[in-house]
Amino acid sequence: MTSKSRHIGDAVRSVIIIGIAGIVAIRGREWILYWNIQIRPTTYFWIAYTYMGLVVWLTTRKLLRNLRTEAKAQLASRTFASDLVSTTPVKPLGSVFRYPYYLGFLVAIVATYFFCVPLVYRTAPQGYLITFSIAIITLLADIYLIRYRVYISDKTFTLRGFSDKKYAFSDINKLEVSPSKNGPVAVVFLVNGEVLRFSGMLKNFASLVSILRSNVEERESMTNGS
Repeated sequence: MTSKSRHIGDAVRSVIIIGIAGIVAIRGREWILYWNIQIRPTTYFWIAYTYMGLVVWLTTRKLLRNLRTEAKAQLASRTFASDLVSTTPVKPLGSVFRYPYYLGFLVAIVATYFFCVPLVYRTAPQGYLITFSIAIITLLADIYLIRYRVYISDKTFTLRGFSDKKYAFSDINKLEVSPSKNGPVAVVFLVNGEVLRFSGMLKNFASLVSILRSNVEERESMTNGS
């Protein structure tokens, strides 16, 4: 089984579990009242809210852990190969780096759940305003994940999020790859003081780091040569 199919399998499993848990959370208060157990709507809201947060965390941590591990392994492999080969890697023009689609799909499922919860009650508890707010924030994050791209051209690279920003490779002053709780992060320092960060969860993250590093080395060699 390839890593891609394994990640997709983990994502599908997470979606199924979150969907079942969502049904339980939505219908749970009715089931509790059926057994003549009285519980206030606001109290049940916070119980269900905490329960869903725990379910989402438990079901997605394996997928996120595998993505972090894969990014570290690719980066280590690419670093080892670059130590053996002294030639500067060629920039693959037209390369596009993005987040895996199944990550966006998973976040969309979570956002949909938070949007739907207040709609199942005719009189929603006041706390559901928080749910709508979280749903909107989650939806915006999902749109950003789906739109996010890093486009590589000859002398520039473009970041696409909610808007497009173009940078010249010659503007890169320094590159660092730092560990974080979400895996490796490529930190790019520009000559104007701006700092860019690229998540290790991007597809072919090691290739992106290699391209950025080659441009930093090229710039340094030109500077030292002059």
